[in-house]
Amino acid sequence: MREVLAERIADLLAEARAEGRNALSELEGLRIARALGIRTPRHVAVEDEEDVAAVDLDAFEGTQLVLKVVSHTLLHKSDV
Repeated sequence: MREVLAERIADLLAEARAEGRNALSELEGLRIARALGIRTPRHVAVEDEEDVAAVDLDAFEGTQLVLKVVSHTLLHKSDV
């Protein structure tokens, strides 16, 4: 189990390095956290209007949602 986990994390890091990045996106960080057994907020990644239309908002608890931009070139909202 540990070897599989270490391999998954190493693959994510290698992919980022191969793309010339020295940081992971939030989604990649969340994948690592989940792989380590850390609970993460429910989230859905969408890329276009069709993806947005397909999201089942009833699957989320509460009445508020957070919208974030995820980009390998924008590491923080202050970079926008």
